Amino acid sequence: MRVLVFGATGDQGAAQIRRLRFHGHEPVAAVRETARETGQAQGPTNTHTGRDRGQAQDPTNIRTARAGYTEPETPARAIESAHIDYNRPETLAHTIESAHADYAEPETLARTTESARTDYTEPEMPARAIESVHADYAEPETLARAVAAVRPDAVFLTLPSTSFQAAAPLIQAAEDIARAAAQQSETRLLVFNASMIIQHEPLGFAAHDARHEMRRRIMAAAPAVSIAPVIYLDNLLRAWAAPSILEEGVIRYPHAETLDVSWITQEDVADLMIAAMSRPALAGRSFTVGGPEAVRGPDLARRLGAAIGRRLQFDSEPVAVFAARMAGLFEGAASLERERLASELARIYTWYNTAPERPFHVDMTPVLEALPVTLTSIETWARRWIPVRPTA
Repeated sequence: MRVLVFGATGDQGAAQIRRLRFHGHEPVAAVRETARETGQAQGPTNTHTGRDRGQAQDPTNIRTARAGYTEPETPARAIESAHIDYNRPETLAHTIESAHADYAEPETLARTTESARTDYTEPEMPARAIESVHADYAEPETLARAVAAVRPDAVFLTLPSTSFQAAAPLIQAAEDIARAAAQQSETRLLVFNASMIIQHEPLGFAAHDARHEMRRRIMAAAPAVSIAPVIYLDNLLRAWAAPSILEEGVIRYPHAETLDVSWITQEDVADLMIAAMSRPALAGRSFTVGGPEAVRGPDLARRLGAAIGRRLQFDSEPVAVFAARMAGLFEGAASLERERLASELARIYTWYNTAPERPFHVDMTPVLEALPVTLTSIETWARRWIPVRPTA
């Protein structure tokens, strides 16, 4: 199937493209800037985007970007530079320098991966071009034209985090993309990756309620399925979490030690999206998804440590400390003011920890009946992704 991937320059989008290729599908990356003259293979016509050179641009022209499948040290930046190795995880574990790269929770993949393990299950795939098409959330007219240009069988939609960005433009973008998908006779389904849990009703938390409104508008506009991961294991690779693991042997996270958490991998979410896209009869369904089991912080540290041969411990970071730290890290990069950002993070993480409905705990049995995939264990994920360094 031909799949248009919005959010392709983020780490979640990279996982989707990687898994789409693994399963034999044809991903097309919707990106703000398509391939340039950097030595990569180009499309049949222009090699620069009009918005870069001040020229009139043809948004329907799909350019091809070389995906760098054999280069081991390329960062997971925008597909515009094409130096993304979707088949080799170690090339993706770098900070993604893109305003559209923050899709799940704060920031992107962690910095250093010189010792990243490669004993993972995906076989090497031959170098192959990844098509890309221009689409920019700041230019609404480009979104529908991207969908019309690609004429996809399915659309994958992952949007930037509204914990750090203004929500209104992204909510409108979600609706515009859904409406465009609905107008294409070839497009059977839009699969929305909410990147966080979405409850049945608004909760009064800005990030959650923005995602809730996105889902409502998408479902009203097009045949769609919503996949809402409660929390990513990959968050532990992010620049605000990985250093303490690699340098101190400490998983520092704002979870109570008694909190049951169904950590899920980005690859598993991608596989669930792929399972959904081949089942258009599921249109209108929303799935809250997590990993194969729920674990508490100390257990997570023990199991991750055992998997990589290191002694790790869990440190339950106070929510207020975490919120202030994150607001400081993203000051200047986020479109929200620091005080508001800290307040919103503190409120929602307090809810995560104390809500009687246990939002981070997921029973995947009914989900897997509808979307049959094999979920990744904590140990398998750790051996694949966590760089190995001796404990000091």
